[in-house]
Amino acid sequence: MTQDMITLGFDKIIQQLQDQAVSQAARQKLAETEPILHEGLCRARMEETTAARCVMENAGTPPFTDTEGTENGLIEASQGGMLLPAQLTFIARFCSTVQRLRRYLQGVQIFSAGIASWHTELPDLNELQHEIERYIREDTVLDDASPVLRNLRRQREHTEQAIREKLNQILLHHRKELADNFVTQRNGIYVIPVQKKFQSMFPGTVVDVSAKGSTVFMEPSAVRTLRQELEALAIDIDTEERRILWELSDHVASDETSLHDAIRVMTDLDVIFARAKLSLEMKARPVKLIAERKIRLT
Repeated sequence: MTQDMITLGFDKIIQQLQDQAVSQAARQKLAETEPILHEGLCRARMEETTAARCVMENAGTPPFTDTEGTENGLIEASQGGMLLPAQLTFIARFCSTVQRLRRYLQGVQIFSAGIASWHTELPDLNELQHEIERYIREDTVLDDASPVLRNLRRQREHTEQAIREKLNQILLHHRKELADNFVTQRNGIYVIPVQKKFQSMFPGTVVDVSAKGSTVFMEPSAVRTLRQELEALAIDIDTEERRILWELSDHVASDETSLHDAIRVMTDLDVIFARAKLSLEMKARPVKLIAERKIRLT
């Protein structure tokens, strides 16, 4: 940007434009804005801004979202990586926004055929959105993502319940040996505080010792087998979750072209409507273009 442009306050206008955009990609494109010297292109851009403003005044602000998370997830999936639930959730939300933007554009035909025609360039991502939402919700793989996962998680719940019941029974029947009547964890292992002098009488394994040495934290023998079952279940659950995440990541990668198209179109529209928002905010109006190198102030 030249010093003359800065003197004219062009840099401040660019910042105001960027503030109107939703996505970082659109803000980056607006940062590269320069004065247009071609009369035809200048007129086309002005008409485009006027049309977008008319649409917005009659139909409200179009739905946009940031595209960076989707683009990063798409790159990772395309390179053969496994997307995490949070990344897939972001992509599903992006797909949902694309679907809403398609409907918005289809509904503004009466205000601007040019703006409405953008909907033909937006791909239909409905299938990908529902595929992700069927397996992922709020950054978590759903129980019903597969019968195997549902059964494994159910077994985990039953095992955890069995451990709790067994621990409560031990607290009830070994009160004399206990230093305190509670259950805690050490290194992920359920333990019970036992008085040091009763260590040999308590059926279990020492996991930790208190600072003073008067209390030992022991894992009851009756719980050890259940804990090992729980650890094995955790491994099986993680394996099944990863299988599902790999499948969804492959689906995202297979829709690479459509997602790139959606990101491009949404970014371009974000730029157009950022200009329209600033026009509305500034109460701007179209100007008459002339070929003379003069500016007439009236």
